[in-house]
Amino acid sequence: THRPRRPRPAPPRSAPPLVSTTPAPRPSSYHTFNGTQWAISPEAAKQQLADAKSAKLVNAARAAQTFIARAAGLDTVPDFELATWAQQAAEAEAWAADNTAATPMLAQIAAARGADINDLRQKSLKKARAYSALVAHVAGQRQAYVDALNAATDLAAVDAIAINYTAPGA
Repeated sequence: THRPRRPRPAPPRSAPPLVSTTPAPRPSSYHTFNGTQWAISPEAAKQQLADAKSAKLVNAARAAQTFIARAAGLDTVPDFELATWAQQAAEAEAWAADNTAATPMLAQIAAARGADINDLRQKSLKKARAYSALVAHVAGQRQAYVDALNAATDLAAVDAIAINYTAPGA
């Protein structure tokens, strides 16, 4: 007796190769997924560059302010006294040009301190000139960073600008 053959089961189908439908992490908020990859439009790239420049400008300004504050010891002087520096400097410069010039603020400060007026005038003059030189030097450095950022044409150029302030003569 011959048995009828049973139909053989079909071999298992191989599963299609796994294709990841999850894209790589988004490179930036300026990129959009186009179905196959992250892309950035010319408009978005332009905005990304403008935003990077703007952020670097803010950082350069903050760093300059912090550098000046530390270098000049501004954090150790109360605001009301800082507000007198311009007048003290003007009186000291006037005295340097003409030693008979009136220096009423410096005279009051010297009297309150019990200090010699001419010593105070000389110290005020020296400090005013040093502060002026420091501020001018750092302002020039910051403006050079602004020029470099304005000239930057891509993110790599913006990233390459290292903000690092120095004192005059350093």
